[in-house]
Amino acid sequence: MADGVSRGSKTGNAPVDARGRTGLIFLQALGRESGREDPKGNLCFISGGARSGKSGFAETRALTLADDQHQSHVAYLATGVAMDPEFAARIAHHREQRSPRFVTVEESLDLSNGLQRALEQSPIVLLECISTWLGNVFHQKDEAEREPFALAQVDAILDNLQTRPRATLYVVTNEIGLGIVPADAYTRQYRDVHGRVNHRLAAASDEAVRRLCGLPLRMRRGRSESRP
Repeated sequence: MADGVSRGSKTGNAPVDARGRTGLIFLQALGRESGREDPKGNLCFISGGARSGKSGFAETRALTLADDQHQSHVAYLATGVAMDPEFAARIAHHREQRSPRFVTVEESLDLSNGLQRALEQSPIVLLECISTWLGNVFHQKDEAEREPFALAQVDAILDNLQTRPRATLYVVTNEIGLGIVPADAYTRQYRDVHGRVNHRLAAASDEAVRRLCGLPLRMRRGRSESRP
């Protein structure tokens, strides 16, 4: 589950978007025709609100790419923590719903380490999700530590991809900054840091998709030249 600062991983079923796959195949074809390998791994940034279909979209895209690359498995980097029996049951249910081709790698705080372990399982990784992970950061770090730690983790992930030309990372996150200003300082800080984390990931992405009412809105095709 990736709503607000709640914890856990979620899943869903959504049909693959034909235009997205066509765009991916086109970019791959350009690379083959140029005769050179992409110098860094690919990052697909997927955002949206609660129950917008972003998780199912990410899972379908990851499995489709695995088929195209003849990969038997996709690594599922799950950030959720079972804090109570109800949430433990929720996480177990989401695991049961996922395709058996997903190999789950759990990491609630050190995303850089989690990505490293996930890439040992498959060159295709789905990170679910940034919002849950950032909630963990807020629970475990002091106020002054939260933003520096979170941004350093994002930079470490991006640096890791720089050295992984065959890797593809799908990052799922919530867009939470569209409502009213939160009433308390803790939630305002979470909203602000979340926005900066999303900004940094989206700026570095090769593809950015926002899910709205179950439909994909494509925000970016092609590489970013810099990160903020």
